[in-house]
Amino acid sequence: MLFQAGWNYERMQSSGYLWVMLPTLRKIYGDNTPELKEMARLHCSTFFNTTNFLNNIVHGIDLALEVENGIESKDAVAGMKTGLMGSLASIGDSIFGALLYLCLAAMLHSRENFMPDMQPLLIVAAILMIVVMLASETIKRLLDAALERLLAEGKYDMAIQVLDKRLARMLFPTFKQYYLRFSIYEASGQARLARTMLNHLLGMKVTARRRATLVVIAFNFFINQEDEPAARAMLEEIERVGTEEVLADCKDTYAIVFEGDSSHIERMEGLVARVKNTQVLCKLYYLLARQYKNRGDKKMARAFEAKLNALKAEAREQA
Repeated sequence: MLFQAGWNYERMQSSGYLWVMLPTLRKIYGDNTPELKEMARLHCSTFFNTTNFLNNIVHGIDLALEVENGIESKDAVAGMKTGLMGSLASIGDSIFGALLYLCLAAMLHSRENFMPDMQPLLIVAAILMIVVMLASETIKRLLDAALERLLAEGKYDMAIQVLDKRLARMLFPTFKQYYLRFSIYEASGQARLARTMLNHLLGMKVTARRRATLVVIAFNFFINQEDEPAARAMLEEIERVGTEEVLADCKDTYAIVFEGDSSHIERMEGLVARVKNTQVLCKLYYLLARQYKNRGDKKMARAFEAKLNALKAEAREQA
């Protein structure tokens, strides 16, 4: 009720959001402190609007971030609120504004016309099952958003803590749990743990399409680790399951890294100006640096290594 009490046409629920948060913010930052004023200004001055039934999920994530990181979580909190309010609004309005009423009406209609002896408890149970299914999907989306944000901010330990929660273990399938852990360990430079997760993934039975994607990911990981036997094994599998374009790219990469090839410099330098994707550009810089190193041109190799490091640093700042 209080959450809606401050609703206005300019910022919708922002003042109500602050009213709900204020008692805990005072405990975190203290009364009348500069940090309290700054966070209160953030919550009250930014647009916020979501479904009344799910707004407490945003409050909970917000408080967890602020308790953990204090005023340093300001940007993360603002991004989290912006990212989740729309998703929760669409899900909550669909469930509580339409779906429940439609289900109830349909079941009552069926009872009157086709199943006159149907017990009311069965109707309630069916509705609850639908709500639980939709709630599970909502929570999975929230966990995905939280993990994506933590990865972008480089908070790898916190991301692992999220995956260690019982709720995440219950909702995420085994493949996804291993893959997320692999991504986190790889991004944080923990190669041994990343390799352990990757070995688990490669040992699982998956669809042909997923396997084709997975072996390319594994190939690139082993290339970065300069593990020639493992990269070669993945390349042999890509020859069987990959597309011609992917296979050609992987063969060129293998030849550059392990066979001293430097014949693709002109082509790749021509691609640099046209590529907009950061990951692809990073790979081009890396392969160009390796090729100049293979050719013995240390100056150009260092130049592209510097470009690669600068691009990675820029990507981290933008995140």
